[in-house]
Amino acid sequence: MSSIDIQIISRLFEFLGSYKPEELASAAGSPLVTANVRDALASLARARADTTAQSPAIESRETPSNGGPRLLKMLESQFYSALADGQSATSASEIASLASRAGVQITFGHKDGRARVVARLRRELDRLSPKEREQKYRVLLRELRPNQTEGWFKVIRGEP
Repeated sequence: MSSIDIQIISRLFEFLGSYKPEELASAAGSPLVTANVRDALASLARARADTTAQSPAIESRETPSNGGPRLLKMLESQFYSALADGQSATSASEIASLASRAGVQITFGHKDGRARVVARLRRELDRLSPKEREQKYRVLLRELRPNQTEGWFKVIRGEP
């Protein structure tokens, strides 16, 4: 099994543990998803129901208020996974620039490596309240992985 296989399976179990079967089934019933995504969500709901039935202790004790801690954990996980993928923000200065655009100020020396800058960013984010942290992670993710529309806005504004 390759490391990408392990990564995919790990993320799948993390995702599965974040939602109740009813939440996954509800998402599957949304008119916003395609047939393939609907089938996948329904399968995940059944898998989660089977897991919950076998071991009720696995059920998350967090009760989200509009996502709450679960959403924050998911955003955090997505951000650090995107950084780990290395497709963007590869250097320490790019990560510092990304943080600056999100309103998080971190300092770094010219010899500081990528890992050290990421650790400083994580420390600064951990100092914020959960609501502020969620907002910052949303901005960081949007900056790190812009969608096509946001990409065009950056081109229009002349940003890299």
